[in-house]
Amino acid sequence: MLRRAPQYLDLAGRTVAEGQTVLLVCGAANRDPAVFPDPHVLDFERPGGRHMAFGHGPHFCLGAALARLEGAIVLEALLTRLPGLLLDGTAPQWQRSFNFRGLTRLDVAFTPLADEHDRGTQTLPTDGSPQSFDRETHADGCPARPTP
Repeated sequence: MLRRAPQYLDLAGRTVAEGQTVLLVCGAANRDPAVFPDPHVLDFERPGGRHMAFGHGPHFCLGAALARLEGAIVLEALLTRLPGLLLDGTAPQWQRSFNFRGLTRLDVAFTPLADEHDRGTQTLPTDGSPQSFDRETHADGCPARPTP
């Protein structure tokens, strides 16, 4: 993100002049070991929450709540439908981008459940939850489910 400094400031020992353009790299900010313990580890229960994924202040993402909900639904479905999901030992491949950090390839292994998925057609519930999924029973077992 490009931003223009509204006034002179000292930023981590660097001088930024009033009106100077500054390039903010959110991916680097979200991986700062001074803010996030073990920034390379996916940890759903990491304390803090001061990440920059959705911006900040007047630049905060209007779709942040929807993105969080979508992420929780996807992770819950993935972890419920694919028990034993593991990396297959191949190193993840990352895209080469200055602006965004993302995967281009992530090889995984899992054991599929033997249910309606194996018998042809399937009717999906309209709320996005897996079939035969009891939210009360599985609420504590899914690390993607936000705690109230």
